[in-house]
Amino acid sequence: MVRRLSWSDLSRAPGAISPLRVSGRTADLLVAESGDVEIRARGSVEALIDSTTTEVLHLATEPRRASVEDLTGLSVMRGFRAALAQADPVGRERRDGIGRLLDDLPVVSLISGHALVAAGLVTSGSDVRYTPRPGQCAGFAEGGPFMVSIQAGRVPIPLGPAAPDLDADLPEELRPDRLGVHGMRRRRRTDLRWAGEGEGVRVDATFRDSHMDADGIERIVHEYTLDAVVDLSDGVVREARATPRVLPWQACPLAATSATRIEGVQLSRLDDRVRREVSGVGSCTHLNDLLRTLADVPRLAALLPR
Repeated sequence: MVRRLSWSDLSRAPGAISPLRVSGRTADLLVAESGDVEIRARGSVEALIDSTTTEVLHLATEPRRASVEDLTGLSVMRGFRAALAQADPVGRERRDGIGRLLDDLPVVSLISGHALVAAGLVTSGSDVRYTPRPGQCAGFAEGGPFMVSIQAGRVPIPLGPAAPDLDADLPEELRPDRLGVHGMRRRRRTDLRWAGEGEGVRVDATFRDSHMDADGIERIVHEYTLDAVVDLSDGVVREARATPRVLPWQACPLAATSATRIEGVQLSRLDDRVRREVSGVGSCTHLNDLLRTLADVPRLAALLPR
């Protein structure tokens, strides 16, 4: 089995709204049936973001990608991914874990607002730096509890369940540190196995956004899993099924069926197809990002032993 792990830890100084510090780590692993783990690739991303202006104040990767550092000064929320693709086209084609951490910067900046609300630093709709667009996704449906609260000047805060350990089977060096109070984490985990004879690969992927509350309990904000089959002979997604695990608003699980819309799509067109066609109240922006990670499958499958 091949496994790609990544996590982005989000933190601020106690009592501060800005800046947001993002510390990301990623590793590609070959996991034997015995449980032995061989590290095939590693990387990291460090970023500092102004939470009030959304400006990228600092950005660095290891191994270093000098072209990426030129993105400092840009807004992480407006056109960042397009600028990233232009600045680092080779990285886009490489489909490695560092590229995925960089691609996640806009959404981790967005979800980090959950910690500000939980800490009492944002208390009213006028304090929200990012204004949700009604109908943008299932959770932001017009008339839904989230949009009703925002339009009334209140910022709701969901209380998710305690987060089970995702990393018990990993060596200590690959386990993330414990989050600090009001820290947040976006966690990704993608497992690949051959789907039998031929060139089919079965993908078992998950993502989790979590928050460490004031009582020191890490709680889940978003969690989805994705089961998919990709045919490497023609690069087409044959099956895709998403399962909502933990989501913040009542309407959010309605987005799960949108995963089937990428069946029959070639991986080379997946990014554009998801961005253009999987949108509105039947979709989830976080699930969309999970669907787009399937474009990384050929790179990871190259590590799979026969």
